[in-house]
Amino acid sequence: MNQDTIPWVRITEMDIEEQTKSFTVSGLDDDVKEEVYQVVVQDKIYSFTKQEISLSNFIKTCIKDASDRGEEMVFKISNISIEMMNIVEEYLRHHNGNTTPEIIKPLPTLKMNEVKTEDEKLLNEWDVDFVMKFELKDLIKVIEAANYMDVKPMLDLCCARLATIIKGEKIEDLEKMFDNLNMVK
Repeated sequence: MNQDTIPWVRITEMDIEEQTKSFTVSGLDDDVKEEVYQVVVQDKIYSFTKQEISLSNFIKTCIKDASDRGEEMVFKISNISIEMMNIVEEYLRHHNGNTTPEIIKPLPTLKMNEVKTEDEKLLNEWDVDFVMKFELKDLIKVIEAANYMDVKPMLDLCCARLATIIKGEKIEDLEKMFDNLNMVK
């Protein structure tokens, strides 16, 4: 397996321990080595660099705890689906540890491409495209995943999108909208 690009690997329960050994990735300069952290969700292994995973406060806490105890940097997560982890992975890899400025609240507009950040700039195009691809039902699941993984910029982005959907709606329409998603009973 090429250590510079670690693809996900389908494994059986018996293979998890063998497949998730800690390793390092060497850069072009042999003096530069970057540790890779592995997140296991069901039967899929996600490998992240420290920079990529740095936006997830949940994993940062897991790393610190494992480091303090001298344990391997492999984190098995059961409270998130592979589908949602793929979305979190996409966000983390794209941002590569770079935080985004806070979104201005309350939202002055219902159009995501007109939403501004605290530095008075529009949201970047990638973030707008990322969040606009989700229907309400999926957006709720993405919000839950971002919250569970504690990826604050992703959570804020998705909540801003949810706000643009519900802002200005009548209570009856909101109840119907969420009832259709089996979320209100």
